[in-house]
Amino acid sequence: VGELSEGETVLIHAAGSGVSVAAIQLAVGAGATVLATAGTPEKLDLAERLGATHVFNNRTGDVTGWARQVTQGRGVDMVLDHVGTALFGPSLFTIAAKGRLVSCGNTSGDEATIPSLGFVFHMGISIRGSDPYPPEEFGRTWDTFCAGGFTSVIDEQYPLADAADAQTRLEANDVIGKVVLRP
Repeated sequence: VGELSEGETVLIHAAGSGVSVAAIQLAVGAGATVLATAGTPEKLDLAERLGATHVFNNRTGDVTGWARQVTQGRGVDMVLDHVGTALFGPSLFTIAAKGRLVSCGNTSGDEATIPSLGFVFHMGISIRGSDPYPPEEFGRTWDTFCAGGFTSVIDEQYPLADAADAQTRLEANDVIGKVVLRP
């Protein structure tokens, strides 16, 4: 959906999440420069180990200013956003002319405000939704991931009987990678 190409720059939020762990690696594999944000030093370290060129703590600083500085004022070609409400506005202002924001989730909330329709219009920005389950993409992406030497990051594994404990861990927002339930 994002049509990320070699040589482009992509901003990926929530670098410690399972979605972003995969996205960082796929973007690096596509030849893109990856800017990644997260809320802890451990998650930022992981992003760098996975290939992100630049990392930034999105809880303590100005994401837009940082992304503009890193790109020498140009902005990023694409933002991959599954965070939603919390970073939607700042994400828009990081985008370069003719860039795109791809929404593939809403972990921080379902409502977002476009802070400036003028900016979106004058910069030619497109906002794209990503169908989470397109069958025609799943097989190809899975084959790429399995054949490409990518890293799977498992935070913790729980027996299925302890699913409530796993949910509590997720709610604490201290997970890096995926939480797995075992039958």
